[in-house]
Amino acid sequence: MKKIIGFVVVAAVLLLSLGFMGTGYAADVGVGKRILFVPLDNRPITDRETWEVAAKLGYEMVIPPEELLGSVDRHGDPDGLWEWLRANAPGAKAAVVSTDAMLYGSLVGSRQHNFSAEKIMERAQKFQQLHENFPYLPIYALGTIMRTPTYTGSSAEPEYYKKYGQMIFNYTALKDKAETEKLSSGEKKKLANFEKEIPQYALDDWFGRRERNYNANKFFIDLTRAGVFNYFLLGCAPISAVIFSVSREDIKRVKNFSGPESILMCSGASILFKLILLAAFWFFTGRNILFPDVHQMSMILQQLYGNNSELRQSVMQVLALFPYLMPTLLVVYASFETLINYSLCGKIIKKFSPSSKNFPPLLPEFKAWRFSNSLLLVLVCSFIASYFIKTDTWFSGAVFLMNLQIVINVFMFVQGLAVAFWIMDGFKLRRGTKIFICVILSIPFFWAWLIIMGMSDMALNLRERIKFRSQD
Repeated sequence: MKKIIGFVVVAAVLLLSLGFMGTGYAADVGVGKRILFVPLDNRPITDRETWEVAAKLGYEMVIPPEELLGSVDRHGDPDGLWEWLRANAPGAKAAVVSTDAMLYGSLVGSRQHNFSAEKIMERAQKFQQLHENFPYLPIYALGTIMRTPTYTGSSAEPEYYKKYGQMIFNYTALKDKAETEKLSSGEKKKLANFEKEIPQYALDDWFGRRERNYNANKFFIDLTRAGVFNYFLLGCAPISAVIFSVSREDIKRVKNFSGPESILMCSGASILFKLILLAAFWFFTGRNILFPDVHQMSMILQQLYGNNSELRQSVMQVLALFPYLMPTLLVVYASFETLINYSLCGKIIKKFSPSSKNFPPLLPEFKAWRFSNSLLLVLVCSFIASYFIKTDTWFSGAVFLMNLQIVINVFMFVQGLAVAFWIMDGFKLRRGTKIFICVILSIPFFWAWLIIMGMSDMALNLRERIKFRSQD
């Protein structure tokens, strides 16, 4: 938890700063570009909310008829989708396709279908045929690794999962754990009981459909290596749901076959179509739309600062680094969002479930936030490595080290700010005085001092030492 909350203070500053950085993309950037879009199903988050983003940029988004798409209670029509895709491929500039829709009809269909392994692979091989018939058509594909829910009663799983779902999850969790750890006698007993209580047909079906899903994804990875897919994005359940489960085993197996930069595995499924669209936009424009338009920013700076060339040049240098800081910015954003969600959910749970007194665990007061002093060692090692790794020798390594150093400095900044709050609390300052000091500390001039303060507290444990001496 300490690592999750480490970026919160700077996150707000960075996210607000990003709000003033226009992407520089006009609404007509996609004019004349026709994209075939086969969503995972007809839910707004995978369907309309996604393709409307591209449509607002001027792209012509071609969507299959509603009756071919799956929903919560309808699996969809994979064969009909294949006919539609082949019929609309001529003249298209790219295809963004859900492999689950093309194999099973939809996400729910991928979990409830009764298709044979032969039928699934027959449909999977149609991507190779599509590429041979339309070699000019870039294909951006998105698949999923079948999940193992921790709960029963889900309408998205096979019928038997409503009764045996929790037991199946616990059974697969123990089976997976046994691969890496020694089970206790109690766990071995539980495993034996699960094997007796879960019908064999349910286990055979569950593991059988997982194997078919795994083989299809492995085939798609091979297609990506062969150049059939320009990009393959593979989504899986959130990591918290697969610490020990058969899903984690599937993830490990798939990772053994991945490798090219055109293959990416990440958490989630429904929201990933927006991410795969970014790959298509990059193909069309040669630019990542998350990055600011440097030319546009230069024009704005010219209007703002006129002849102050030194200041304008300094800002331009910062903007030139911006694309390479995306790992840091994304981590900061994710950390900030996680903290907000954790805090809000905790308050909701405690309000509507008073019996949950210790769940979720309370965060410590900000003045008590402290991070591991091992970060100092990591920082020193990163500076030593930077001496040997340069952008002209290993560009990716140099960018990684730059982001690592920034992230560690964020930790130190936050800890330094926590020390400042601890000092203000020790002097029992009034609220208005505290707010005034916080405003002063928000001035960039003081950021370096806060980092130094945080670094000193990490190395010397200042708060404990000062407290110990005051007690004497």
